[in-house]
Amino acid sequence: MSSDSENSLPLLHTLWDYRRPAESEARFRALLPRAEAVDPEYALIVWTQIARTHSLRDQFAEAHALLDRVETAPAVEEMPLVRLRYLLERGRCFHSAGEKERARPLFRQAYDLGRQIGPAADYHTIDAAHMLGIAAADTAQMLAWNEKGIDLAEASADLRANGWLGALYNNNAWTYADAGDLEEALQLFQRAWLWRQEQSGDQPHTIRIAKWCVAHLWRRLGMVSGALALLRELEAEWAAAGEESGYVVEDMAECYAVLGRHDEARSYYARAYTLLAQESWLVRHEAARLARLRELGGLRE
Repeated sequence: MSSDSENSLPLLHTLWDYRRPAESEARFRALLPRAEAVDPEYALIVWTQIARTHSLRDQFAEAHALLDRVETAPAVEEMPLVRLRYLLERGRCFHSAGEKERARPLFRQAYDLGRQIGPAADYHTIDAAHMLGIAAADTAQMLAWNEKGIDLAEASADLRANGWLGALYNNNAWTYADAGDLEEALQLFQRAWLWRQEQSGDQPHTIRIAKWCVAHLWRRLGMVSGALALLRELEAEWAAAGEESGYVVEDMAECYAVLGRHDEARSYYARAYTLLAQESWLVRHEAARLARLRELGGLRE
C-alpha cells in the first residue's frame, strides 16, 4: 500500500467520530472514489471502516455484507494490513451482536498477523489484544490480554500505538471492578485519568469519561460526598460541551439517594433513564437496570 503522503490520502483515523458513525460513514464514502483510483489497497481498508460504522449502529447484516466484499477482493491474501483490518472489523461485528465465540478466533488471528507484520502494525495489533481482553471468557484471560496490550503499547515506537494505554488501563480497571476488587480498580482508574490529562492531543470527552470512572468508584467505595463533588464538576463540563452523560446523571442519583435527598434523587433517576434508554447496548443487555431507573424516577412504562 502506498503511503498517504504520496497519494494525498488522509490517515483514516482522522475521519472518525465514533460517537457519530453515520457522519463518519459519509466522510469515508466521499473519499472512496479517489481512494479506489489511487490506491486499491487503501480503498479496501476504507470499506472495513464503513462496515464498522454499520456495526456501531447495530446494522450487522449491512456490516457483514461489506466485509464479505473485502474478504473476496482479488489478491486480498497478499495484503496483510488489509487482512488485519478485515479480521478486526469482522470480529467486532460478531462481538457487538453478542456472538463472542465467533469473535474471539478472528481477534486472535488479527493479533497473530499483526505480530508477524511487525512494528508497522503495532496500533492494530494492540487493538486486537484489547478486543481479546474485552471478549475473553474469564477474568484471568481478560487481564492477560490487557497486559499484553499494555506491554506492546509501552514498548512501541509508534506514538499512536502508545495512545492505547488509557483505554487498556481503563479496561483492566473495569475487569478488577467487575471481579469485586474495587481498590485495585480505583488505582487503575486514577492512573488512566492522570494519563489522559497528560496527553496534549487527547479529546476532552475521553478525559471526562476517565474522570467519571474515578467518581463512580469513589461512590461504590462509600466516598459519596467526594464522588458527588466530582460528578457535579462533570455535569457542568458536559453541559458546557452542549451534551449530557446518562452515566454521570445515574451516579448523581445514587449519591443523592444515599444522602437521603430523595426529591433530587428521583429527578436524577428519571433523567438517567431518559438518557440511558437511548443506548441500544443497555436496552439489549441491561433491561433490569433501566427498569430500576424508570421506577425510581417515578416514570410510567
